Amino acid sequence: NSDTLRYEGSLGVDKETQSDYYRLQAGWRYGESEDVQDAENGTLEALYQHRLSERVYDGVELNVYHDQMASLNYRARSSVALGRHFIRTDRVVLSAEAGPGYVIEKKREEKEGFIAGRVAQRLEVLISPTLQVWQTVEYIPNLGDSAVFFINGEAGLETALWSNLSLLLTVEDRYDSQPAEDKKSNDWTTATSLKVRF
Repeated sequence: NSDTLRYEGSLGVDKETQSDYYRLQAGWRYGESEDVQDAENGTLEALYQHRLSERVYDGVELNVYHDQMASLNYRARSSVALGRHFIRTDRVVLSAEAGPGYVIEKKREEKEGFIAGRVAQRLEVLISPTLQVWQTVEYIPNLGDSAVFFINGEAGLETALWSNLSLLLTVEDRYDSQPAEDKKSNDWTTATSLKVRF
């Protein structure tokens, strides 16, 4: 009884050595409901982390985000961080990190750039050899104006179907304290997708 269309895809590459971790990821989402566009956003992420000790690491991150429905032409953010693994076992990883950065964004015709902070937390739990859950949250405030901040969170479940094919269920929330005019601050997204490893 409804006419909906959804396209979603992402591509990621990551590599881990004894002392370094690299990740590059890009994704895009498009949707229509009853022939009216109701979703169009994309992300590009690049991350480098260097292990300083068994539990402590530093890192550099670049993140670019676009959301047509929120009238966000782009939000580009770079940051450096110092982090710690509070738990790091074969089955559970719990980490947190913090550091400064810079944000530049354009909402409709308004451009803004500011020095920002970033506090983030990540939890990964391997429940069984074929089932993993994870959760992340990050808080990014404008260090010059406490009324301006972003909160991004995600929770997900990944279960293996075959050796290189998995099913993913994810819930994502993005909160912008000062969205574009006539737009809401909060955006929730749920997705079911297939993940292929090469």
